[in-house]
Parts: sequence; structure tokens; C-alpha cells
Amino acid sequence: MDAANSYPMASSSSATATGQDPSGAIEIDDGFEYDPSYSFAPKTETKQEDDYMYNQNGLGGEEEEDEDLLKQEDYWTIITTFFEEKGLVRQQLESFNEFVENTMQEIVDENSRLMLDQHQQYSGQDDGNAESKRYEITFGQIYLSKAAMTEQDGTTNMLFPQEARLRNLTYSAPLYVEVKSRLLVADNVDDPVEADWKPKIGIDGDELVEADRAFIGKIPLMIRSNFCLLHELPQEIFYGIGECPYDSGGTSS
Repeated sequence: MDAANSYPMASSSSATATGQDPSGAIEIDDGFEYDPSYSFAPKTETKQEDDYMYNQNGLGGEEEEDEDLLKQEDYWTIITTFFEEKGLVRQQLESFNEFVENTMQEIVDENSRLMLDQHQQYSGQDDGNAESKRYEITFGQIYLSKAAMTEQDGTTNMLFPQEARLRNLTYSAPLYVEVKSRLLVADNVDDPVEADWKPKIGIDGDELVEADRAFIGKIPLMIRSNFCLLHELPQEIFYGIGECPYDSGGTSS
């Protein structure tokens, strides 16, 4: 091999010829020192050091993590408390209460005014001065009574869910609405839209207006809702009326 094209190799027989240091480091002409006993290993921190630094930064540690974690018994405590306060059918009861307390009244308010025209040629009178009449009917506040049953003799008694089950009756309550009616009249009407309608005046000189609370039907009641007879009833008397105090409701009999 040509000496001009080869790297200078160290000889094991002469330390001074190769420039080997007694400490074991080998000196090479490239300017770097190489230590054959050196091995690279990344510096890692122990778990104890990690926890210490975690606590020093105010981010918590093992003790704080243990306090934040919920145990299995805690989950069951939360679930039990929820069902004791809300029950299994709370969403059904709240939906029914919302419908009766607000939605039904909103439906009535959207169509609260009704007008019926009776043209003079259909009045059945032969008098040429017959008046055309307009009945203006206004629906107001609705009322839902307590659950009751009217017997054949005309008496009305309260109706509890158990009695409705035994007698195969619908557990329902009567529904009423305030109705106000006005009577308007007009003479020689060809077009009711363009007619000059005026209030009908009675014999006493007052406008003829009638107001009454009309029965419009019955609403089936959901057991344990705000309109049920069992609502807020002491549980001590449930057995006396044939009801189960553990019945969460949510259905209609």
C-alpha cells in the first residue's frame, strides 16, 4: 500500500510514536480526542424528581390527583341521589306540566277571537228593517279542575287513580275556558267586511256582553303530575287510599 494514501496507524509497541496519552485517550491528527471507554446515555429524571418538580410548579402531585379522582362508591352515591330527587319519569312529568300550564293557553291565545256573521236575508224575518248580526266570541283564560267523577245521581266526587283503575275509568279532570261574547249589528248590509258594525244596546241602555266559564272537555291526567290528587300528598295516607308510595307515576290510568 502506498504510504502517501494511507492513514497513520497507531502501534501497540510504542506510546510515544502514536501520541497515546497514559489516561487512555487517543490523539489523532484531526484535532478530536477519542475515549474508547466513553458511552452515551441520555439523562433521565427519576419519578421522585418528576413529582417534586410537578409540585414545585403548583400543578399538583400524587396526593392532589388522588383527591380529584372519584371512587366507584362516589358514582353510586351520585346516581342514587339523582333518582331519589328526580325519579325515573321526571322528564315525562315536567313535559306534561309544561303542556297544561303553558302550551294549552298559548294555543288558545293564538286563536282567541271568533266572529260569526248572520246576514239579514238569512235571519228568518220578513221585516224590511231586519238587522244583520255579528257575534264576536273571545276565548280567555283556561282552567283545569281536580280529577273528579260525576255519578249517575248527579253528585260529583274526587277521583283517585286506584279508583279509576278498579272502575275502568279514565283518570281525567274537567277543562274550562272563559268565554266572552258581544253582539254587533248593522243595517242594510251588502258586504259584511265594509259594514258599519255597532254594539247592540239592551233595554237597560248597556252593551249586550255575556261572559261565562264554559266546559270544553276533559284532560287525562298523568299520575304524580302537578294536577294529580297525589301531588304533595303525605305518603302516610297512601296505603289508606290504595296507592303505592313507591309509584313514581308518569302514566295515566
